[in-house]
Amino acid sequence: MSLKKLTTSFWAILGIVILSLLNTSCTDTETTDTTNFVIYYAGMTDIGPSMTGIISSPSYKGAAPSDFAITGITLNGEEYTGQCFNINSETGEITVSNTKNAPVGTYKISISCISNGKRYEYKDIVTVNMLKAVPEGVKVEPNKLEIKLGYIINNEEQIELPTAQVTTDGEHVSISQYAISSVLKDGVLYADFAKLFQISQTGVISAIEGYENAEPGIYTLNLKLRTNAMDKESEDGIFENALTIDITSEPLKLTYTPSEEFIEEATIDQPNTKYDTKTAPVMMGSKDDIAFSIESVTPETDQSGSPTINKFTIDNEGKIHVAAQHGFKTGEIFNISVRVKNKYAPEGIVFSNVLTLETVNFIHPIENFEYGKSGIVNQVEKSKFTIKKNDTFKGDKVSFTWLTEGLDKTVIEQLQPGFSSETGEFTVEKGNKLPVGEYLIRVEAKNQKSEDNNPTIAEFTLKIGLNPNNFTTFSYGNNYSKYYSGDFSDAKYDNQFRYRESTDIEKIKPILESFDFNPNAKPGYTPTVSFKIEKTRKVGIGGVNANTGEFKFNWPTGKDDMSFADAAMVTATAYDGTTYNNADDDPTAVSVSLPVFVHISMLGGTVSKPTDNYRIEYVPFVLKTSPKNGGELQGKLNIYETKNEQTNPISWSLDNQHFAIDYARTFYYYNIAGIRSEIDNDYEGGEEKPDGTAHETGADAKNPFVVNLWLKNNANTGAKDPVSGFTKDGGEPKTDFTQTLAYVDNSNGSNFIVKVLPNKWFEHGYANGLFIAQMTYTAKPNGDITTADKKDIKNKGVKTFPFVIWLDEKFGE
Repeated sequence: MSLKKLTTSFWAILGIVILSLLNTSCTDTETTDTTNFVIYYAGMTDIGPSMTGIISSPSYKGAAPSDFAITGITLNGEEYTGQCFNINSETGEITVSNTKNAPVGTYKISISCISNGKRYEYKDIVTVNMLKAVPEGVKVEPNKLEIKLGYIINNEEQIELPTAQVTTDGEHVSISQYAISSVLKDGVLYADFAKLFQISQTGVISAIEGYENAEPGIYTLNLKLRTNAMDKESEDGIFENALTIDITSEPLKLTYTPSEEFIEEATIDQPNTKYDTKTAPVMMGSKDDIAFSIESVTPETDQSGSPTINKFTIDNEGKIHVAAQHGFKTGEIFNISVRVKNKYAPEGIVFSNVLTLETVNFIHPIENFEYGKSGIVNQVEKSKFTIKKNDTFKGDKVSFTWLTEGLDKTVIEQLQPGFSSETGEFTVEKGNKLPVGEYLIRVEAKNQKSEDNNPTIAEFTLKIGLNPNNFTTFSYGNNYSKYYSGDFSDAKYDNQFRYRESTDIEKIKPILESFDFNPNAKPGYTPTVSFKIEKTRKVGIGGVNANTGEFKFNWPTGKDDMSFADAAMVTATAYDGTTYNNADDDPTAVSVSLPVFVHISMLGGTVSKPTDNYRIEYVPFVLKTSPKNGGELQGKLNIYETKNEQTNPISWSLDNQHFAIDYARTFYYYNIAGIRSEIDNDYEGGEEKPDGTAHETGADAKNPFVVNLWLKNNANTGAKDPVSGFTKDGGEPKTDFTQTLAYVDNSNGSNFIVKVLPNKWFEHGYANGLFIAQMTYTAKPNGDITTADKKDIKNKGVKTFPFVIWLDEKFGE
């Protein structure tokens, strides 16, 4: 939810927590709403006595709410019946007033509302923390500072910046804790104050040097102090308007919005055309002694030969005007440059071509601004669509603004990238994440003939319904029953196929019932499904039947092909095959891509010359887990001995006295959906900016994603330490995993399970892909595994690729 401009003392204190949304579940007192309706109020805290204000109306998911009512208020857990809080029944805005004599403490407000004909109740959805003012005698000296902007951004001269000190008058009050509660910049809440100002635990207030995004302006600081008055307990209090800091500079930037405008040619029908800038420009710089003047207009003369600069004026707000009888002709374009002076630049700074004015024949006022049929637009989830203005729309030189206030964050995120301020259209791509539900969309249209006090706003309800082609998963099943006894119906075994010989390989195809289509989305309808396949690493694929999804893995050949696990990426697309010839033509088509895994269970070593007679088989051989939360294999490692073409379980005990296994080399990552879209501070030198690129696919040094993960864990490319279960300089199991991504647990037991550490697979975004690496193992049936064996396991152990880690950021949500 966007924050309104906050211009009162109340909002200054409110702002510190308003950036955190409280998601509160609801209780449906009548029926169940399949749209999962929920509302979100902004939280607030730290209000002082005599303050008033309004808590913004809530955002919501689902149909637009109405008929808001306060159903209960508590103060410190007890029922409260005072008159401090009132709610607007239409918008849900909560007004705070009459607080002069209100008791201090924590107020919690419960509300109800109606959505889509259903009543919902929200308990304790808004929290207000009422604090006393700080005791008399607390002050800041001095209470106003003036600092040059340049000294904050880059203080090369090492000028000592001024500071202020929180003090007390006498000894009747002491302060034990200091904090900046909130800051206003030119009367508006300033969210990033913690990057610009700080207060020490001795009460010294100062500006933070080196903040490149600092801007000039007048900043008002409000403090939260923990005081101890004589003979009283410590308590927190609000110190309003404690300090004013004037960050000064010459004019730095001048921006007109819009920067391109139009003026009509004078005609017989409209002889008195003129131009007036409606919105004052934004000037970055100190406002002291500010003055504007027209510096130049190009071209210098109009078509009649008259000096153009004489026809332009500018007022003390920076608004530009052209009077009637200007004589401009259609097609003439003028570029205006403006000089701005202030106290710190008395000669002024010239800003070139800040406004372009084009002469046109006529600007048609806005008429018939509507969307949809009777204000309703129907679409289905995950589909591609465009929402256009109705054809009856009229208006010239129009700009459009989508009014997002009150909308659920997810709706804004999905629609915003495709909204055009030039056309007012929404373009939504296939596969979008718009939730099923109803959303009130409001768009404002403006041109130069619009009236500020009578905006032109079109409202329509966007109804997102069920998509009959929608599904989230499918499965090829598994073939574990070919080699093992037991129940393998659990999802952790899905899409896994193990082959011990080339003759074991058979064609596989998806299970029809595994597609989780919703039969109620369109009763009687059956989607058509097409398939595509992509190789991920090494195992060859015998092609895929586009209609059935049937395909076959190839048995590897060549002496260097060791026992290994791999996967094929299969993409299934459901579409309306009756209406469309192919899936690409259907805007409602839905695609899901899933890996189908294969383990070629060869004997250790190579095809042509086995090193030993053991097969290393994990069941399951895939660990699907979240890189956020980490996880471990819910299964175990099995060893089988093959002699005289017969494979049987080993006769010796599988434990860490007889066996050791560890990740060794060839660290391969296949990216599915990992994106560098988040800040990452785990770099030396302060690197933190994402660039929107996808994580790379590939092995070791040729894969920047893998390289960066290794560097962040203090390891060189190719080193096994970030995925090893043993200490770097010895053969003992690790006890410190702070620089470990994943490992095989050799510490005890007989499972030798693979574990993935939480919040480690992150490089400007969480990993979403497959990690496959070579392991090496040592087996000693006589039970004499030594520390030296484990230390040398990388170089002397038998090579194998028996396992896949599938990292999925959304897994478990």
